[in-house]
Amino acid sequence: MRLAARDLLDQDPKVRHNSRLTLLADPKAADPILTELIVRNRSRHSIEAASVLFALDTVRGAYAILALCADEYMVRWYEQPLAAALGSIPDDVRMRTLEDALDRIANRPCSVDWAYALATNSICSLQVKPLRISSDLWNRILRTPADTASEWALWRCLISYQPRLPAPPANLEAINSNAALSLRVAAVETILTVEQPRALALFANAVAADDINAHAAVIYGLLRLHNPKHIPLLHAIISSSRHPLQRDAIIVAKAIGADVTDVLTLVRPAGVAAQDYALLLKSATTTTSNGSPLAVDNTE
Repeated sequence: MRLAARDLLDQDPKVRHNSRLTLLADPKAADPILTELIVRNRSRHSIEAASVLFALDTVRGAYAILALCADEYMVRWYEQPLAAALGSIPDDVRMRTLEDALDRIANRPCSVDWAYALATNSICSLQVKPLRISSDLWNRILRTPADTASEWALWRCLISYQPRLPAPPANLEAINSNAALSLRVAAVETILTVEQPRALALFANAVAADDINAHAAVIYGLLRLHNPKHIPLLHAIISSSRHPLQRDAIIVAKAIGADVTDVLTLVRPAGVAAQDYALLLKSATTTTSNGSPLAVDNTE
């Protein structure tokens, strides 16, 4: 059975086909071998093993493929094979997996960290093979709660870290290992990667929501964009002395180029509804920090 697993990457297509048939013929013996390949390897072999596992057990196989998509190393070196493996999972199954994970988080089961991880993996998979995500679902993702003081402390460390500095913060490992924070970062990074035409509109909708978690995601997203033209999206947070994230919004506004005096004197223009904040931007098309176009688009 181990020889069959080894032959999953053989150069001969017939050998690869026969190895899959051998593994599929004996699921009980193949399962631990495939699981070991997936967990202990970071290579093309892991992807092939996850694909075979998906044929044996669609749920566990899908979870394995999604988890590989959250591994930056795997995505960097094996993006095309990962996209092909994701293609074996129906789009509605991927969507339902993400929504079920968010439901589990909302219901607060004992295995909530597992639900956070599954949601994070599902979101990261969108960078490998995108799906059309509605604005309502993105808003739900951005509102995913971070309830403990330690999570908020790590988030404040994250936004105080400037990506352009040569050294990462001392507790970057702690940030990456925090389930709720990892989900929020993955959501923002995915929006900036695959939803660029809608990014500012999604952030504007999140600002309009009366939710501190959504506001935290917007603050981090604007820090990543690092464009002073986007500072108007922080008006509502900065101008409210009672907002718990006012200080953090001011720090980010200053970090991306706003004058401190202007920031502290920001006032929402009369007659402008909260949901229309994207219209406060100076132009309909702006650029990200790396110079790529970022358009304001309020369409679904």
